[in-house]
Amino acid sequence: MSTPPIKQKATILQIIDQAELVKTFRLKLEKPLSFKPGQFITIFAGNGPAAGAGAASPAPAKAYSISSPPRKDYIDITVKMVGRFPEGVFAKLKVGDAIEFLGPSGVFVFDKEKTKKPVFLAAGIGITPFMSMLEYIKSNGLETHAVLFYSNRTVAGVAFLKRLEELDGDNIKIVNSITRETPAQWKGELERINMGMIRKYVDVSDKDCTFYLCGSADFVRELVQQLMDSGVEQVRIIKEEF
Repeated sequence: MSTPPIKQKATILQIIDQAELVKTFRLKLEKPLSFKPGQFITIFAGNGPAAGAGAASPAPAKAYSISSPPRKDYIDITVKMVGRFPEGVFAKLKVGDAIEFLGPSGVFVFDKEKTKKPVFLAAGIGITPFMSMLEYIKSNGLETHAVLFYSNRTVAGVAFLKRLEELDGDNIKIVNSITRETPAQWKGELERINMGMIRKYVDVSDKDCTFYLCGSADFVRELVQQLMDSGVEQVRIIKEEF
């Protein structure tokens, strides 16, 4: 069960390079945070080294999905280091710095009681809520059968690549896809996620399948339309736009 959003401070425990222009910030919590996989927190800019002033300063706050499963002592958020807020806030942070956030929030969540066969469709930094969900499924030994389709332009841009390879197997299937290069050793797909690709791994007519989509507005809109054109009922489609 998740708690109502509360404001608290956290300390940067670790900064991890996940991919090209993507970093994970591990936050040591002041007090335990109860949340559901897929929820987000809102980071405030006006604290410590993150503070800024003037027209070029970042917005006062920005939401980021939690990319780790529920734990008592820390959470991870994973950030694409492009744009005013990441460049004005996260680029200045170092281990030991304090930040302030509000959370958890959001209804884009994995419910183990209602979802037997989740199909996760992600592009770019849209992977973050799905990492929380996949790690939750893995760490709790759930019998849920999950498939992740994850699209990026290049191999260098695939966040969590090593961890995804470790998660692949048993009841979790990982389908990575890149669209702008063809590396000789690449074992994944080489095109944008589409219904042809999805059907190779998933029976879309299976009523136990629930489709979760997260990425840019165009990515989500196009795939929702393809799913509905393929007979997937709207009630089996859950979406979040980044």
